[in-house]
Amino acid sequence: MSAALASPALQQAAEWFALREQGWSDGDQQRWRAWLHANAGHADAWQRVESVWQSFAPLSAPAA
Repeated sequence: MSAALASPALQQAAEWFALREQGWSDGDQQRWRAWLHANAGHADAWQRVESVWQSFAPLSAPAA
């Protein structure tokens, strides 16, 4: 596994993303914003997690 796949920021981003998908509180969202802005690598990791999630969107769309 490459270092980019195992980075702490990417793991944290995935954890934040999962929390958001479960339904986070206002406090959770505030802590996420603080985490996101604490380090440029966090924003990069967040974008990567969102990109991966969006790549699966066509699989969850109802069949025509």
